[in-house]
Amino acid sequence: MKAIISAACVAFLLSGCATVNAVKLVTDKHGRLVDVSLKSSSGNASYDGYLKRLAIDKFHNRVPRPASNKTYVQPIIIEYNKLEDYFGGGPRMPN
Repeated sequence: MKAIISAACVAFLLSGCATVNAVKLVTDKHGRLVDVSLKSSSGNASYDGYLKRLAIDKFHNRVPRPASNKTYVQPIIIEYNKLEDYFGGGPRMPN
């Protein structure tokens, strides 16, 4: 029985899974970012800050001239494909 449970756990860990979150970015009347917030918190303040910084970096590359008084939403996909990813995997922004 233990072997079956262990095999099921390993299969689950190696099968890969993903979580999805989103970052809301709001601009002011001059097109500058004034607010960045997560749709849902991970529960870890430093990780949430990392996700926000990642979204801000991507935002400036994707939107060279932001519109004034606009709300942008950037999805974040956190994928875990291998066992190592569970311990060191990070988020990625969809292309």
